[in-house]
Amino acid sequence: VVDTVDTGEQAIAAVDAKHPDLVLMDTRLRSEMSGVEAANEIWARREVRSIFISAHDAADIEARYRGGQPFVSLVKPVLDEDLAVALSHALPG
Repeated sequence: VVDTVDTGEQAIAAVDAKHPDLVLMDTRLRSEMSGVEAANEIWARREVRSIFISAHDAADIEARYRGGQPFVSLVKPVLDEDLAVALSHALPG
């Protein structure tokens, strides 16, 4: 973990500054920008994939996400084993 932020704008700035391999992104943030919008901008700038964490169904996220594949979404509460599987699928290489 290189950073924890509350808004889409902060997430984009953190990725620009710290160059992570992957982002864990909640779909609801403390800003007008959604997690999906922030992830799309992060992908457009740096081609960094996102794993989405949401209390809702993944269909809406999938329809709005334009980033790298594979698409990965986890439903809250997230179990450690589910996160481990998602990480293995989402990390590049």
